[in-house]
Amino acid sequence: MVYNFTFNRKIRLDGEEMVQEKKAVYKCRCRNCATQPDSELALSHASINHLVATFNEKQRRQFIGFLASHLGHGGIKNLSKITGLSQKTVSRGKKEVLGSGISISNRIRIEGGGRHKVEKKKLIY
Repeated sequence: MVYNFTFNRKIRLDGEEMVQEKKAVYKCRCRNCATQPDSELALSHASINHLVATFNEKQRRQFIGFLASHLGHGGIKNLSKITGLSQKTVSRGKKEVLGSGISISNRIRIEGGGRHKVEKKKLIY
């Protein structure tokens, strides 16, 4: 994957600039962006990637799924190439947006996800 590192900056009311953190912005590897980096399409791909870099993973998945649903046939594959997300992630976001899968909770991941704790085994001699 190709990443372009940029700084997100926040400016306080007193005018002092604060550097928040480094964010990795994915650089599109489609044919158009490689051959014509200053084209309008390449700039729109860069804009999508800069916007998506500010989202958490749930927002990212659902936003890209929303865009894929508007692109129609081939939208999942194209947005997967533009954003670097897997096609499975984009299609999951599309299902969440089109179906009733959007949850109102503040959780990013479903409850109970992740690795389960390992219990200690007692050795009997």
